[in-house]
Amino acid sequence: MTLAALFCVALARPTRFWSEAVVLLVLVGLPTSVPAIVYRTGPARAFAVGFLVFTLGFLAALISRERLFRDPGGRASDQFLSSHLGTWLFAKIHPNNDQPATSMTGLGMSIGFDSGTGSTITMVPGSGMTMTLPKYDRARFMEIVHAGCALLAGIAGGLLTQLLHATRKREP
Repeated sequence: MTLAALFCVALARPTRFWSEAVVLLVLVGLPTSVPAIVYRTGPARAFAVGFLVFTLGFLAALISRERLFRDPGGRASDQFLSSHLGTWLFAKIHPNNDQPATSMTGLGMSIGFDSGTGSTITMVPGSGMTMTLPKYDRARFMEIVHAGCALLAGIAGGLLTQLLHATRKREP
């Protein structure tokens, strides 16, 4: 339950601290499973093997799908299932993510453009410049979603291998 609460807080406030904390959980969980595989037996070893294999499998699939296969513009694709989940969750959890930043008057320009960081700058003659910045970074949110999905895949793999270990036929 504590792990679920941690992910809920991280998704509600996707800051640098929370994304790095959640990624750290994955980075600590993976090498920790190796000594469990070596020094444990029975169900504990089975869980550690499943956790390691499924977590690494998820991360390898994520990297190959999102990072290696890029769209023609050179950007990472958004085709992996956890990416779709993250995009949908971000829109549901943070629907009004833009917030006004500053206003300047007297510039006299009429230009609208995207600054590339998710902010929109609109300049209207006589009214000044209005800039909106995102409250939370979508990339940090996606890091949290991907790390959470990797841990879920590892836990599901660990439980599956424990079940397979418990139901195997014992040879005399």
